Amino acid sequence: MRPSSSSVVIQKLWQKARGVLAVTAGLAVFAPIPAFAFTWLMPFWTMNISATQAPPPSLTFSDNPNGGNLLIDMRNYTAKQSDRIEVTAKRDFQVAPGGETLNVSQFFETLAQRAGVEVLVRIRPLAGGNRIKALEYKESAGATPNLLSANNSNSVFLSAGNYRLVVKIKYNKRGKGLWDNSPPPPGSPHRFTFSFI
Repeated sequence: MRPSSSSVVIQKLWQKARGVLAVTAGLAVFAPIPAFAFTWLMPFWTMNISATQAPPPSLTFSDNPNGGNLLIDMRNYTAKQSDRIEVTAKRDFQVAPGGETLNVSQFFETLAQRAGVEVLVRIRPLAGGNRIKALEYKESAGATPNLLSANNSNSVFLSAGNYRLVVKIKYNKRGKGLWDNSPPPPGSPHRFTFSFI
């Protein structure tokens, strides 16, 4: 029994489709996968704390293929004495040949009274060279409680090489002052986003 003309057409179409699928699959297997232009050199952030009586801050982070996020909660502190705390978080990364633009953004809200907040984000080449200031914030509140906050970003082009990201946060208060950086509002921890684009 001879196959019908419609079944012959279907068989020929299927044979051509299998050939196209095989070629497409082969190209997918052998096509180069684009590499990311940056790599974290450390699996986590290191944190140094310099404080007297203030509660220690907390640090959490998450990574993604284009960079990552860092969250530092400076807690709240209302003791009736002058005090200060300084936190430094560091992490090394590598930029591949061709260079990469790093976008750094920050957001935080801190209720402050007789207190000040300083934030500095900088990038340091590990092989030596000039430090790059990516973000900076410095503000203080007087005797009346005030909301200190920032919501800004900056982009920096980095040539190939190894670098260290340094995030430094300083809080200080005088006498009966206070700071509150923890949720619920008005406090909102320091959120940093690092995006390589």
